Amino acid sequence: MATPVLKLWEDHGVAGNDPEVIADFVLTLASVPYSPYVGSLSGLAIYVEANKGWEIEKDLDKSDALWIGEEMSKNALKIEQALGNGGSWVNPKTNGLS
Repeated sequence: MATPVLKLWEDHGVAGNDPEVIADFVLTLASVPYSPYVGSLSGLAIYVEANKGWEIEKDLDKSDALWIGEEMSKNALKIEQALGNGGSWVNPKTNGLS
């Protein structure tokens, strides 16, 4: 599966990623709750190309009204705030849904 995709990237002049680098990004995001550079790592969107990663979530949040519309942008923010870190709704014993 990955080999045809990697060939496509290479055919278009885009550098691929080493599996170890992707694993490092995933493990870092999953195991480190807070970074002094970007704050909370929970829910970040990371774009990785040529074994380098960039946090893009904040820039996406700044421009989402342009690509999903003002109303959807406001609704997405309400949902994001309501969901929080999941602590209030993931446990059936405390969420009132059981």
